[in-house]
Amino acid sequence: MVALTVALLLHVPLLPTRLFAWLSLLFGEEMSMVDMDGEVVIPIDLDLVPGETAEPAPAPDPEPGVAEPDPSAEPTKAAEPKPKPKKKPEPADAGPDAEAPDAGPDADDADAGAPDAAPLEADAGAETPDAGAPIAELPDAGPDAEAVAAADAGPDAEAPAPVAALPDAGADAGGPKLKDPLAVAGSAANVAAKNPNVQVLIAGDRIRKHELGTWFSRILVGIPQWQSFFKDTPIDPIRDLDHLLIAGPQFRDSRKVVAVMDFNVPEPKIRAAVDAIVKRSDPPGRWLEDTPVPAAIAKADKGERIFALVPGKRMLVVLPADAKGELAKVKSTKGFNKSSAVGIALSMVTPHRAFKGLPFQIPDTFKWLRLSVTPTDDGGADVLLEALDKDAALAQKHADELGPIVEGFRKVEIPFIGRFEVLGPTPFTAEGDLVRATTHVTNKQLKYIMSAVEQQLAKQAKAAEEAGKKAP
Repeated sequence: MVALTVALLLHVPLLPTRLFAWLSLLFGEEMSMVDMDGEVVIPIDLDLVPGETAEPAPAPDPEPGVAEPDPSAEPTKAAEPKPKPKKKPEPADAGPDAEAPDAGPDADDADAGAPDAAPLEADAGAETPDAGAPIAELPDAGPDAEAVAAADAGPDAEAPAPVAALPDAGADAGGPKLKDPLAVAGSAANVAAKNPNVQVLIAGDRIRKHELGTWFSRILVGIPQWQSFFKDTPIDPIRDLDHLLIAGPQFRDSRKVVAVMDFNVPEPKIRAAVDAIVKRSDPPGRWLEDTPVPAAIAKADKGERIFALVPGKRMLVVLPADAKGELAKVKSTKGFNKSSAVGIALSMVTPHRAFKGLPFQIPDTFKWLRLSVTPTDDGGADVLLEALDKDAALAQKHADELGPIVEGFRKVEIPFIGRFEVLGPTPFTAEGDLVRATTHVTNKQLKYIMSAVEQQLAKQAKAAEEAGKKAP
């Protein structure tokens, strides 16, 4: 599960779109993005408070003990609180009309419980559009990369570490526990297409509170395709982005890409950035007349785009050139819902088409897959995975098969150290046609994973640099 999680957390939201080629225009930086596909919506909140633009202190370089942790050094468990005297239980209506805890976006607890009002409609037998090309084609990073792949987890006879309590799914206890990212994001996602194949939401306002938030930010910036975007800018992807939402049918074709950004900087600065794009455009761009919101058209990413400002909201929306009719909807666009405890949420249809290079195969009968990562107070994270299978029989079959397979990758052999448990037990269970897996990653385990990923990204960046030198 760790290999899957790393792929989801790092590569789905960061590599799939040429959007950052457009954003680089805002900051005067040139970018080179890989060809991927998609109609994408990316609302972004930035906390660029005057006087607080200094870069955060970099996370300490991973020590040898991190990259090759001592498996005998188990993380210290927090003392359990003394149990309170039991109260006399009160009768509770358990019927279908019983109200489930509020799992809405404004809830402070994990927004991972209530099922979507309309789960993704995808017929496993139909040819659903591919959720995208391989999420990341990383070069062979050698033993380190194998360690990350081996980090994939499996079930254990022991009970899993406690996972953050999820809100009740409601009267239908067998329904999905995870909401799709668009539902979690709220009104900010209104300009997205309905039921997109891929959705990713990163809540920077949650991740930056985590002990390793700064390190995670450093990893994001270390991805080659992000470096030119953040270089020489005051933007930190975790400190300055409250949310990052990506949603679209495919990531191969960026012609229908939609982007929504919410900056906490004065609106004149945003307009000045758009002016710069208009002036640099070839052919020259221009501001449009008689539009519901101030909007300009300029060339970006080999095609013309509309850049629309939402007055009073410090929002910038980027639309395809033929989407002028959507400007009325842009005018009513609002911000994100209040974040839940979840730091990262993902949903995609036909996931077996999107993931390649994993040490095991994702069942091709999975109609959709959702995943949430919730930072925890112990410096680790709770991970919940949920997939909708074709039927209950296949769900049980795949849960029984995936458990032992993933268990074989849960522990890795480290030279001179021995076997190291990369993450806690990861049981797979079936409930009706749903397959679920839960696990907890400790602070020590998370450091190992992040160290391995950072080393792999460094090798990828070096390979890209050498390839650039050889190019004519």
